Amino acid sequence: MPKGKPSPQQLSSRKVRAFSIDTSVIEAASFAFDRGGFRLLAAQLPPWMELWISSVVHREVQAHRMGSVDRSLEEIKSGIDSLRRHAGAAIKDVPLGWLPEARQAARAEFAKQFDKFMGSYQGSLISFDDASQMEQMFDRYFSGRPPFGGGKDKKHEFPDAAALLSLEWTAKQRDCSVIVVSKDKGWQAFSEQSECLYFVETLEELASFYTTNSTRARALQQDIAARLEDRNSQFTKAVVSNVRASFDSIVWEVVPLRCDSHDVELRVLDVVLGEVDVVPDVVGVWMTAQDERTAVVEIGIQVEAVVHISAVATSMWYSFRDRSAVSSFDLPQSVELRLAVELRGEIGTADPADLIAGSEIRSEPISVRIQSIDFGGEVGVLPKPRGGSAGFDDMNDDIPF
Repeated sequence: MPKGKPSPQQLSSRKVRAFSIDTSVIEAASFAFDRGGFRLLAAQLPPWMELWISSVVHREVQAHRMGSVDRSLEEIKSGIDSLRRHAGAAIKDVPLGWLPEARQAARAEFAKQFDKFMGSYQGSLISFDDASQMEQMFDRYFSGRPPFGGGKDKKHEFPDAAALLSLEWTAKQRDCSVIVVSKDKGWQAFSEQSECLYFVETLEELASFYTTNSTRARALQQDIAARLEDRNSQFTKAVVSNVRASFDSIVWEVVPLRCDSHDVELRVLDVVLGEVDVVPDVVGVWMTAQDERTAVVEIGIQVEAVVHISAVATSMWYSFRDRSAVSSFDLPQSVELRLAVELRGEIGTADPADLIAGSEIRSEPISVRIQSIDFGGEVGVLPKPRGGSAGFDDMNDDIPF
C-alpha cells in the first residue's frame, strides 16, 4: 500500500473513497450492525465514504450467523428428544414443525439487518468474478505471497485472497483508494504490498482519520449555519449555484403503477429544477485530524422540481393487446438532498465561499410515485376502481367472465 496512513489531502479530496471490513471485525462486534461502533461510524465518516463489502465476506457472515442458529435449533431438538425419553408418552406429540420456519425467519431478519447496514453507508457488494483476479489468486497461492502463508494452511486463505483481490481490482477500476479494517495479519500483509489499499485494525482507528467535534470543527459548523441563515450571503449563493450545476447527476426513478386491466410503462423524460433552498439546521462538518486547513461540509438542501413523465398503457386482455394509449404529464416534486462541499484554505478567517474546492450532491435514486393517470378516450383513468360491476364495461365484452 502507499506506506503509512492516508495523507490529509487524500482523506479530504475523496481519493480515499471507500472502506471495507472483514468477517473478523463484524464478528468482534457481535454482528451488532445497529449499535456500538457501527452505529457511531455513520456519523463520524464524511458523506462520500462508501462501504464496500466483498461478496465473500457477505457469505461468510451469513454462514457464521446461520451456523449459530442451526446449533441452537439442534440443541432445542436434542433437548426435546431427551425430554421425551425421560417423560415418556406424556409429551411424545410435541410438534417440531416450527423449527424450519424459525430458521427461515432468522435468515430473513439477518438479511434485513445487513441491507439496512449497507444502506447507511451507500454500501456495495464487491464480487469476485474477473478471470484476471482468479489468475492472480493462484499466482499468489503457489508463490506463497500474501494473504497466503503466515504459518497457516494456505488453502484456508482462499476466501481472504478473493475478497482482497476483488477490492483492489475495483479500487483500480474506479481510480481511488480503500481503507480495509481487519484483525487478520493476512489482510495487513496484502495491503502493505497493494497500490491502493490502506490497512487499519479497528473501527476506532478508521474514525480517527476524521474529526467532527474539535473546537475548529464546531466553530466552522456554527459559522456555516449562520451564513446559511442569510439567503443573500455569498456562501448561500455559492451553495445554490453548486446545486444547480450538479443537479443533473441525480437519478430519478418512477415506481411502477399497479393496474389489473393494463400494462403501464412509465419513463422519466426530463426533470426541471425550480426553487432551491438551504436548510441551515442541517450542517455537518468533517476535518482531517492532521490538517485543519481542509474540511468537508454537508448541507441540507430543499429543492422543488418538475418531473416530465411519459406513460404508455396496453390492454392486458388477450384480444386487445394491440390497443394502447399514450399520455405525458408533469409531476411536481419536493425533495430534500445533501450537498457535500469541500473547503480548502484559511478556514476560520476567510469567507467559506472563497474556499470551495469542489462539491457533490449526495442522493440515492429518487423514487417518484404516481397515484393514477388519465389516458382519456376509452382507457380513461388508470388504475380503474375495484369492485361492483364497473369492470364489465371495461372489458369491451358482453360476457362478465
